[in-house]
Amino acid sequence: MKRIIILFFFIFLHLWYFVLSYFHLIPKRSYSNADFGIFGYVSEVDFDQDGEDNQTDILMGARAYVKSKPKYQSKYYASGFPNDEYGVCKDVVSYAFLASFII
Repeated sequence: MKRIIILFFFIFLHLWYFVLSYFHLIPKRSYSNADFGIFGYVSEVDFDQDGEDNQTDILMGARAYVKSKPKYQSKYYASGFPNDEYGVCKDVVSYAFLASFII
């Protein structure tokens, strides 16, 4: 009987830990680039002259497009860019470059 109680106790602890970690209620250490001696790179090129380098423009354009959560469909566009609510395999890259005015 004592073994069964101990077994249930450990099962309960594991389930409790799983629930807490699933909902991110257990604090975990987060790392930054500085922890590893990695420093940010800022390009000197600013094609659209908006005050941010092209590398940051591309990254922000890709993030903005991904946040829009496009639906994906296998089809081709005459203009090369998806122009409706659907996306294709190259749309993230296309909109990232389009946001930076490189293309």
